[in-house]
Amino acid sequence: MARPCVRQMRLHAHREEPERKTNPASAGVALCLCLAAVACTSRQERARDALNQMQVAYDADTFVARAGDGDLRAVSHFLAAGMKADTASREGRTALVAAARTGQLEVARVLVQQGASLETRDGKFGATPLVWAALSGNTRLVGMLLTRGAKVDARAEKSGMSALMVAASRGHRDAVALLVARGAPLDDTDKEGRTALTWAARQGHRDLAQLLLARGADANLALLDAASRGRANLVKF
Repeated sequence: MARPCVRQMRLHAHREEPERKTNPASAGVALCLCLAAVACTSRQERARDALNQMQVAYDADTFVARAGDGDLRAVSHFLAAGMKADTASREGRTALVAAARTGQLEVARVLVQQGASLETRDGKFGATPLVWAALSGNTRLVGMLLTRGAKVDARAEKSGMSALMVAASRGHRDAVALLVARGAPLDDTDKEGRTALTWAARQGHRDLAQLLLARGADANLALLDAASRGRANLVKF
């Protein structure tokens, strides 16, 4: 009676285990990931070697400084070597802020393409890249930041000045016209109660004052500011 069981056991003992089949798709994905990691490492190493050959230190302060200098080649190498676009210097200034401050359009464009924040603020004045771009007077840079989504009404935390106020105070007519066209609030005030029109009048930029008035700026605010300084008779638009 036990023989059938013995025979079945022998058959099972001689039966070969099925071979484990490898999924070609999974193997291909793993290989691609491995190759991508190697390629990424190699690219970063080449970028760092390039910086070494340029005698440029690979650190945050140098990265930010080169952005401010408009050194597109060095900035590109920093990014390729693994530096994050929003890396800040010890002073709390990012590369995009540094580039905007000095009107470096191409460097700023690359940084934005690599994910640099449009609303990051510097550590000293609390101003966004757009406010700094307005200070530089580079209208194309101002336009690029606005097109990418920078907030047109953002203000510097320390002074309360907006990009429009800064541009008006410096006499940057084209930047003022662009900011107004993109919806910059005309009658916002800084922490001292001054508007863009007030700043234009204070600095003697009569053409800008006329432009702002033509766009609907409130003249009374500028007159009040002048009166408070005993100079109301000097405010003529």
